This record gives sequence, structure tokens and C-alpha cells, in this order.
Amino acid sequence: MPLQIKTTYERVELLPLDKQINSMYRLPDANFLNEMLSCHTEGCTISDLVDSIKDQGVYTQSYLYGLPRQLNRGYHFLGIDGNIVYANEVSEAYAQGNVEPMMLAAFRNFFLLAELLEWCNRNTAKRPREIIAAVTQHYSGWTSDKQTMDRIWWLRFFGLITPSVGQNMIAKKISITEKGKAVLAGMDFTDRSLIGSIPDNEIRVQLHTVGFQTLLEDVQSDSELIVDIQLLKSIHNGFHANASKRFIILSGLSGTGKTKILQRYAEAYCTALDIDSYEQVRLVSITPAFKDHTHLLGYLNSNVQPPRYIHGELTQFLLNATANPEYPFFLILDEMNLAQVEFYFSSVLSAMESGTQIVFHDTQDIDFPSSLRCWPSNVFLAGTVNMDETTHTFSDKVLDRAFTIEFWDVNLTAYFTKHPTHCDVQHKIHELYDVLHPAHLHFGYRTVKAIVDYVDISQETDPNDLNSALDQAVFSKVLPKLRGQQSDLLKDTVRRLLLVCMELPMCKEKIQAMQHRLSETGATQFWR
Repeated sequence: MPLQIKTTYERVELLPLDKQINSMYRLPDANFLNEMLSCHTEGCTISDLVDSIKDQGVYTQSYLYGLPRQLNRGYHFLGIDGNIVYANEVSEAYAQGNVEPMMLAAFRNFFLLAELLEWCNRNTAKRPREIIAAVTQHYSGWTSDKQTMDRIWWLRFFGLITPSVGQNMIAKKISITEKGKAVLAGMDFTDRSLIGSIPDNEIRVQLHTVGFQTLLEDVQSDSELIVDIQLLKSIHNGFHANASKRFIILSGLSGTGKTKILQRYAEAYCTALDIDSYEQVRLVSITPAFKDHTHLLGYLNSNVQPPRYIHGELTQFLLNATANPEYPFFLILDEMNLAQVEFYFSSVLSAMESGTQIVFHDTQDIDFPSSLRCWPSNVFLAGTVNMDETTHTFSDKVLDRAFTIEFWDVNLTAYFTKHPTHCDVQHKIHELYDVLHPAHLHFGYRTVKAIVDYVDISQETDPNDLNSALDQAVFSKVLPKLRGQQSDLLKDTVRRLLLVCMELPMCKEKIQAMQHRLSETGATQFWR
């Protein structure tokens, strides 16, 4: 039901505390809403909206995609129908300079916003740090300053406290305005523990969790995914074994679906809790360029005036997770050992184990939280790794904090049940897998799909070219990974592989050359 625009504050409705939202979804600059309004006047998709505003500030892609739904959820700002964003009464009122409908929705929906305004009425001319200290004493569940700072920002934005939103807040003294007093008069605090009265340090937010069977049913319903129930159970148990550090590492064969199973597990978790996976799931692809923490946590740019904090890929994600301790957030570091983990993740690893702060910056000159007081325990952290000559090994500092789960075997029968193809192709892939598996030179689902896709497209080009296409596909996708030093196992593997590929001329010739090189030099590889 659309929010009715009110002109008086006779009654400002407040939801029960357990129904309110922790995070305020603070906007990085005052022009952001105006930018959104100009983009969606006629209605547009969320993707179009993101493309229109992504260059207007330092915003990550995932943050931009989640923000329209966040604004809709908390402030009823914008209407959303599926993936379409359109104007509604609240955004139209805002476009005309009326923020009151948005303000009333915020008081209704957001945790401690009304209580903070009430505290400002009792405590005039207080600096932000004093306000933060009072809120922290009252509610110790918040582990960063962001939640309080966001509420101060919005109270200023709505004109309920002074100084106004256009002024730098550092060292300023905060007081309630006449408008703030009028809004406060319409609030009922009879069921509230007010900030500064009796510290309510017993408030604890219970993390919403989901049982394994519920998740299993959802994940198994994915027609594209091959689910190993035991491995999925290990993922679930690893995430829930330690409530303060939910960290698992998925290692093993490339192409076995490690990243995909993590994404699907996280999506199933969000579905079960009826929350949006856009906001809760973050996939970060690690590259060798990650030499320090700035890629993930960001950095302070002091070369501009005023100084500005440049967000990393995880900055907003961690702030949102800290602000919403009752909901799980899923962080997936894909190929996490392409860079040395301790270089880019050391502060997180330390915070995870010892409860120390995660520091963003050490200055008081910017309106951005300086740190997180601890690692958010509602973050489900998973890393995927492949071990080869291009990756880094893990130190004990990493391994001691994580449960390592190995993905090594491939269920070809289950794969071809879901993705049937020509029987000769299936048979040959089975033969190749069985020969290579004992030497740990076998392949994953990604390689299987690539071979099948190549053969399928070749049949459209020439229906009589099945064997030649299979020859080229195996040559391209299987043989390049065949390498190693001379051993009885490798010699036997190459010999058996040659027998399997006798009817594939290109593969046969290449394997014979590799077999000869192994005999002559004591080592072999695909590349000359």
C-alpha cells in the first residue's frame, strides 16, 4: 500500500524494535537521490539506472545494484516491480522538495533513529563522538561507528538537528531543531529503553540461520548444478562450526564448480530467509595485483580537499554486514591464492582471530568511520583455490582459521544424466577421465562442458564430422594439462591414454611425441 503523504506530525508510527532494520543505507553524497530521480522518471531497469549513475561517485557495482532495493525497503523511495524502477509518491514528493514522506518511513523502519532524536532533545550541543559513545553504551551490538553516524546524517538531512547536512560535521556541536521537536512530539516511547537512561547492554541480535535440509532441497532443484551431498554438508557444517569466524576454503580440481556451489548455497540461504541476495552475497575475483589491503578495504585520498575515503570492494559490504547483524552476508574470494593472502587480507585474519579492529584510516578529518571494532560474525567467508605453478601456498595463519574442503572427484554419470549428449562422446570422456584420474591429471565439469559444446556446434557445421570434432576438442581441452616428471605412474598414464586415443589422429600423434619426450628427457608437457 502506498505511503500516504502527511502534512503534520500528530502521530509518527514506530515499528516494534524487533521489526526494524539496523542499517540506514546512508548515501555517500547529497546529490545521489537527485541523480536517481533524473534517471527513473519514465521508469527504467535497475541495470539502466546503475549504468546512468555509476560515474557520479566512487560506488562499487554491487553497491549500486543493491541500493535501489534498499531505498525501497527502508524509505519506500522508488517503486520496484521485478527489475523495473519507477517513481512513486515518496520519490515524487522528494522531487518537489518534500522529504517528509521519506522521513516518516525512515522513523517507522529504522532501529534507534527515533531514540537518537529523543537523546538529542535531552542533550544539546553535543559533538558526534559524544553521541556515538552514548549510543554504544546503550547498544553494544554495533561494532562500528557507521550505524550512529548514518543516523546523525539522516537526522541532519531531514532538518531535525543542526548543523545542516551541507556542513562538515567534524567538531560541530549537534542540537535538535524546532522541526525536530515537532516530529518528536508525535512519537510514543512507552515500550522503549531510551538512550542514556538505563544502558541496555543485554540487547543481543540473534543471527537468522537456515537448516541444511532446507538448503539441500533448494540447491538440488538447480538443473544446471551437480550436487555432491556430502560436500554440500561439509560446506554447511564449516560455516556453522564457529560462530565468530565462519571461514572455509574450497580447494581441488579446476572446473569442479567450487565457486558455483558457493553462490548457489548463498542464494538458497537468502531465499529461505526472504532477503535479497544482491545485498547479501559478494563475489570478489582475486588477481595477482592484490599486493595490499586497499583493493578490498579502500584507502584515504588526502590529495583532495576535503580528504575522501575511496571505497574498496569490501568496504560497503562489511559496513552493511556490521549494521545488520541479524542477517547472514556471504563473501566469496574467487581464486584467493592468485595473490599472497597475507598481503591483502592480514588485517582481516588478525581481527577474525583476536577480535582486534579493522582499521580503514586514522584521521578525524573525514565523515567516514575510521574502523570496524571487530570482524562481523555474520559474514560467511569462503575462498576457492587451485594449486598450480601460478598460485601461492597458504601459511598456517590462513589454514588455522579455516576449514579446508577438497573438491576432487567428478560425477560424470550425474552430469550426463542432466546433460545428455552423443553416446560415443560420453563413452570417450569416461575413458579419458578413468585413465587420468589415478595420476591426478583428470578434468572437471567445465572441461566436460567445453568438449560437449565443441562437438555439438561441429555437428551443426558438418553432421559427419563427429570423430574429427571430438579429436580436436580432446586435443584442445585435455592434453594441454598433461605434464610431469618421469615416474612409473606417469609413464603408465601416458601409455593408457595413447590406447584410449588411438582413433583420434591429432591426439594420438601428440601423445606419442609426449611419450617420446618423457623417455628421452625424463619430463614431458604439451607445449614444445
